[in-house]
Amino acid sequence: MQKKKGFTSKLSFRLVVHIFIMITVVGSIIGATSYHFAKKELIVGGKIDLAHLTHTAVAVLTLLNDEVEQGDITLDEAQDRARNILNGPATTEKGLLHDYSKSAFVYKKDGFVFAYDSAHRVTMHPIRIINDDLTDYQNDRGEYVIRDLIKISQSSNQEDHFISSNVKYPGETTERTKITYMTYFEPWDWNIGIGAYTDEFYESLVNLKWIIIVLTTIAVVISLGTFYMATRKKFASLSHVSQTALQIADGDLTGKQLPESDDEIGQLGMSFNKMTANLRGLLQNVQDTSELLVTSANELSAVAEETSASSDEIGDAMAEITTGAVGQATNLEDTSESLGVLTTSVDEMNNQNKQINEITAISEDAALKGKSIVAILKKSNDQSTQASEQISVGISNLHMKLKDISTITDAINNISQQTNLLALNASIEAARAGEQGKGFAVVAEEVRKLAEKSNGSTKQIQQMIVGIEKEVEETVAAMATTISVSHQLNTAVNDTEDEFNKIATTVQKTAAAMEQLNVEIQNVTGQSTIINDAIQNVSVIAEETAASAEEVTASVDEQSRAINSVSSLAQSLTDLSEKVNETIRKYRL
Repeated sequence: MQKKKGFTSKLSFRLVVHIFIMITVVGSIIGATSYHFAKKELIVGGKIDLAHLTHTAVAVLTLLNDEVEQGDITLDEAQDRARNILNGPATTEKGLLHDYSKSAFVYKKDGFVFAYDSAHRVTMHPIRIINDDLTDYQNDRGEYVIRDLIKISQSSNQEDHFISSNVKYPGETTERTKITYMTYFEPWDWNIGIGAYTDEFYESLVNLKWIIIVLTTIAVVISLGTFYMATRKKFASLSHVSQTALQIADGDLTGKQLPESDDEIGQLGMSFNKMTANLRGLLQNVQDTSELLVTSANELSAVAEETSASSDEIGDAMAEITTGAVGQATNLEDTSESLGVLTTSVDEMNNQNKQINEITAISEDAALKGKSIVAILKKSNDQSTQASEQISVGISNLHMKLKDISTITDAINNISQQTNLLALNASIEAARAGEQGKGFAVVAEEVRKLAEKSNGSTKQIQQMIVGIEKEVEETVAAMATTISVSHQLNTAVNDTEDEFNKIATTVQKTAAAMEQLNVEIQNVTGQSTIINDAIQNVSVIAEETAASAEEVTASVDEQSRAINSVSSLAQSLTDLSEKVNETIRKYRL
C-alpha cells in the first residue's frame, strides 16, 4: 500500500493554488493598469487645471493693467493688488509673505501662482522676496530652474509651456518633481505661472488603490470558494478511484462501488466497476475449480492407496500359487502314492481359488473405480485449463485496453505539447504587438501553464498505466505457467487412464485364468480315481498354472507401479492446486 499523500500534494490543492495565483496576477495587472492609467489621466487633467489657473491669473492682470492705462491706479498699486489677489493676503506667519491658502488661485495644497521678470528677478511669490535675483538658482542636478521657466513662458507652442523640474519646497531636505505651466504677460514683463508637485495630482488615488486591493481580494475569495464548491465532489471521486486502484494492486477486490455519471470521471468509475467485477468473477471461477481439483486429487490418492493394498494381496496370493505349482510339479511323481495328500492339496487349491476369485473381483472393481476417478480428474483438469485460458484471455483483453488508454494519454500529451507551442507562439506575437498585445500575452501565458499542467497529469496517468501493465504481464506469465502445468497434468491423466485400461484387461485375463483353474480343479476332484492316469496332464497344467501365475504376478507388479505413479501425480496435482489457491488467496474477493 502506498503512503498517503500530504494535503499540499493533492491535485485539488495545487489547482486552487494555481487559480489563486492566476486570479491574483490578473487582478493585480488590471489594478496596476487602472491605477497607472488613472494616474496618467489625473496628471493630464492637473496640467489642464494649471493652464486654466494661469490664464485666469493673466486675465486678472489684464484687468488691472486696463485700470492702470485708464489712470485709475498706478502700476505699483496694480501689481500689489495682483499679488494680494493671486497669492493671498500679506502675512508674516510660517515664513510666508502671502497666505496663498486663502487665495482662489491655488491648485490643491501647495500649487500657488508666481512670476519673474525677464531678468530672472522675483515679481510675485508668496515665499520669496520681491526683486530677488534668481538667475543662478540651480537644483541638485545642476539645472537652472528659473532660466528654464522664463524660456518656456515665451514659447509659441502651447505644449512647450509645461516643464517638469526637481524643486525643494521650503523646509524640506529632498527635491520632488514639480510640473509648472508658464506664460508671458508682456505689459508688465511678467513670466507668470503656477506649479504643483506630481504627487498632488494623484493623491486621491490612494483610496482607489485600497479599493482595488479590497475588490481583488474579494474576487479571489469568491472565485476560490466557487471553484471549490463546484469541483469538490469530482475531486472526491478521483480520490476514490485512486484508492480503489491501489486496493486492486494490493489484491483487495472488496472495494465499494465507485460513483458513475455521464462525465469523464463518472465513466472512469464505471470502467473500474466493470473491470473489478469481471476480475472478481474470473478469480472466483479459478478458486472454485482449484478447490474441486484438490478434492478430486485427494479422492484419487485414497483410491490409489486402496488399489495398491489390493495389489499387494494379489501378489501374495499369486506367490503362494506359484509356490504350490512348483511344488506340485516337483512332487508330481509322489502324487500317486499320496492320494490323500493330493486330495488335501486339491481342497487347499479350492480355497485358494476362492480367495483368488475374490481378490480378482476386488481388483476389477478397484480398476473400474480408478478409471472413473481418472475420468473425473480429467474432466476437472479440462475445466481448470479452460478457466485458466479464459482468465488469460480476459487479462490479455485488459492489457489491450491499457494499451488503448496509454495511446489516448499519448495523444493528450501531444495535444498539450502543441498547445504549449501555440501559447509560446502567441506570446511572441503578443510581444511583437507591443502595448496592445499585453493582455493577449497574459492569456497565452496562462494557456501555456495549463498545457504544462495537463502534460504533467498525463505523465502521472502513464506511470500508473505502466505499473498496471507490469502487474498484468506478471499475471499473464503466471497463468501461462498454470496452463502449461495443466496440459502436463492432462497428459499424465491420459497415461494413467491407459494404465488402468491395461490393469482392467490384465484382471480380466486373471479372472479367466482363475475360472479355467477352477474347472481343472473340479475335474481333478471329480476324477481323483484316475489321477494316476492324468499325472502327465496335471504336470502340464501345473506348468501352465505356474506360467500364468508368473504373468499375473508381473501384471500385479505393473499395476502397483501404475498406481504409485497415479498417487504421485495426484499429490503433484494437489500441490499445484494449493499453489493456485495460495496465489488466489492474495486477492480478497
